Amino acid sequence: GLVGPNGAGKSTLVKIITGEVVPDFGDVRIARGLTVGYLPQEIAQLAGRSVREEAREGLRGLLEMGERVRAMEHALAGARGAEAERLMGEYGELQARFEAAGGFALEHKVEEVLSGLGFKADRFDVDCGTLSGGWQMRVALARLLLMRPDVLLLDEPTNHLDLESVVWLEQFLQQYPGSLVFISHDRWFLNRIATHIAELGTGGVRVYTGDFDAYVDQAAAERALLERQLKNQKRQVAQLERFIDRFRYKASKARQVQSRLKALEKLDRVELAADRRTVRIQLPEPPKSGRVVLTLRNIHKRYGDNPIYAGLDCELIRGRHIALVGSNGAGKTTLLKIMAGVLEPDSGHREPGFQARPYYFAQHQVEVLDERDTVLTSVGEVVDGLSPTALRAALGAFLFSETDVDKTIGVLSGGERNR
Repeated sequence: GLVGPNGAGKSTLVKIITGEVVPDFGDVRIARGLTVGYLPQEIAQLAGRSVREEAREGLRGLLEMGERVRAMEHALAGARGAEAERLMGEYGELQARFEAAGGFALEHKVEEVLSGLGFKADRFDVDCGTLSGGWQMRVALARLLLMRPDVLLLDEPTNHLDLESVVWLEQFLQQYPGSLVFISHDRWFLNRIATHIAELGTGGVRVYTGDFDAYVDQAAAERALLERQLKNQKRQVAQLERFIDRFRYKASKARQVQSRLKALEKLDRVELAADRRTVRIQLPEPPKSGRVVLTLRNIHKRYGDNPIYAGLDCELIRGRHIALVGSNGAGKTTLLKIMAGVLEPDSGHREPGFQARPYYFAQHQVEVLDERDTVLTSVGEVVDGLSPTALRAALGAFLFSETDVDKTIGVLSGGERNR
């Protein structure tokens, strides 16, 4: 598992491994014949092939072998004598290889992976171009998992998955025979999958053995040790400097002063990385609302022929923190949108409580950002009555430094855009 703060360069490091980004200095060496598969955070638009066909491309080598098997079967039908005998030998060998590689179960493999990632059977043959960006990411992930490269590189693979799909992916990756490098901010996922944690920071990459919890413990112990060593070293340096200052101009102590000056020069300085910054915010107290902040009554919603809700009722009570879970396609995102008032139900009644105002952070909220804006101007557009100084201070609470606030959205990492 590859971890590090937003903007540390995790995605860039993975892109350097794939060759998508060329380093300013240094080189990347990949063993001859090694296959590398990569799932980025964002993919090019998929269109023109069905979900099944696109996922099946991950088995391109097996597909081509199957085509050769069928071509040889056609050739055998018209062959005679020695030619038929030769072709039969080649056909038997090719068919055995095809069977050993799972060629006769090819369609089952494709459907198994697609189902694991949340696709219903009636969606296997729809055009990828009709899918949302999140579902297209699932197709790309399915294609990559079916490819089974020697090295699998995944950049936040759970971003577009629901709970059931994440559990399936965990089980798949736990049994994956190749090498796996993945970026994730999901502590549970890191603990379930990772056997090593690579921390990327200003000093480079530091690899720890074990899962994420083990890494946290090891890193904390290392830091505590370094802090003790630094404290002792500061005490030692202070003693040396006091002696030098006291006897610098005393001839009888010249040799001892020189000895201590050399000791200072040769001292292997203990370096302690700055504490990782954390977001520290205090949300303002909202206006006092009624006990019931939102009521939904007899909500109906369908997409085409697919009914999502038929008479849904619910109440939100002030102060409760609710996790919304459910199977794929159950309508979790749709329900949030109806609650927020950004999507109208087909029928039914939505009633906000007294002084209750909803705010909604969407799954693809970052897509509404203008990449040409700076951090400062982007946030400044949606706040009223805040001075530039106060706005910079507010952004600082979200870990944007004085120089960061003048960066354009286009150069930010995915995590920084979400912040």
